[in-house]
Amino acid sequence: MDGDPPPYWKDDVESTQWLKLLDPFAAVKKLYLSKQVALLVGYALQELSEDVVAEVLPALQNLFVEDLEPSGTVQEAIDQFVAARLLSGRSQAVALHHRERR
Repeated sequence: MDGDPPPYWKDDVESTQWLKLLDPFAAVKKLYLSKQVALLVGYALQELSEDVVAEVLPALQNLFVEDLEPSGTVQEAIDQFVAARLLSGRSQAVALHHRERR
């Protein structure tokens, strides 16, 4: 996929580290991610257990991803995260939005 992060990013940074990066943003309602960061965060979100999913970005309502493709790795990962949050019943729904690169 065009715009993928360098391969060493995924290898050098574990999913738990990406999730820890999100900890300070627990109160954020709107989050804007570049396509590259969204891909890496998406990988981390896919690995979450159902018990943990509601604890990640609990106040998040809107997620804006740069150059989001309607069917792709980022979309699938975020969709899984959003669905898991809904099933957990402990967090509100998250709307995923496409944001064009400027």
